[in-house]
Amino acid sequence: MLRIEDCPEVPYSAVGGCIQQLDKLRDLLETPFLYPEKFAKLGIEPVKGAVLWGPRGSAQVLCARAIAHNTGASIIRVSQLGDCRGVEGAKVVRKAFETARTKPSALVVFEEMHKAEDGALIELVSQLDNLHANEENTRVLVCTDELDSLEPSLMRLGRLERKVEFCLPDLQARTHILQIHTLHMHCAARLELVARLCHGATGAEVSNLCFEAEGVAKRGDRRRVEEKDFRCAIDRVIQANQLKIKADDSSESYGQLSLRRTASAGRAAQRSLGQRSLLGERKSRGGGL
Repeated sequence: MLRIEDCPEVPYSAVGGCIQQLDKLRDLLETPFLYPEKFAKLGIEPVKGAVLWGPRGSAQVLCARAIAHNTGASIIRVSQLGDCRGVEGAKVVRKAFETARTKPSALVVFEEMHKAEDGALIELVSQLDNLHANEENTRVLVCTDELDSLEPSLMRLGRLERKVEFCLPDLQARTHILQIHTLHMHCAARLELVARLCHGATGAEVSNLCFEAEGVAKRGDRRRVEEKDFRCAIDRVIQANQLKIKADDSSESYGQLSLRRTASAGRAAQRSLGQRSLLGERKSRGGGL
């Protein structure tokens, strides 16, 4: 429910597949953590935090841990808040902020947050309103895979008005993740080929794939991890997860489940394709004139 890490051992080099999102978080959090006097001198109040949204397993918490590592901050992770009933949720939120105030600098992260009980929500809003970013070195991140399910009052101006979207990793991002997690392995596989076989996988699934492939090689009494080990790992990690999602909701077809799972990435791709199509149409009209 509540986990505390003092300066997690997660350098920026350990984060793959979400470089743009990490850069945005660094702009929002790193400078206020490291140089709070600059904001105080200018009379500007830093942001209190942000909402991170996207598919589960898209490295939202990993990015938060990397920020905490680079700034020397403690990270206080709150999970399963939606399962708390009655006043329990409010107690958890209050304890998280009380713990944060005992640290020189702290990052409070609410993991996989959806609809919370009224008591927890009221307490969170109250803590955000009472958080003075110029005086306290505490920041807040709320992670969710359903932005529409969050209470809009959390995202009002002066609370968590900043939003950072995390998408499923593309081919280049998946290859980067594989490179990071095979760095200390004896790997003989073509990582770009493996990345192509992982289309639609989350960053967490791609990283787990490396450990599973290494396990397959060890069980085969081989020191080098080969492409056949990754193919076996894909069957066990990625396809097994997809089948589990399908079993959890038998009312939806597999195609619908895949579409729902990649909704964030799909919307981004559609916007990009629409802009390109419009640009190409304008160019063709100009050529005809």
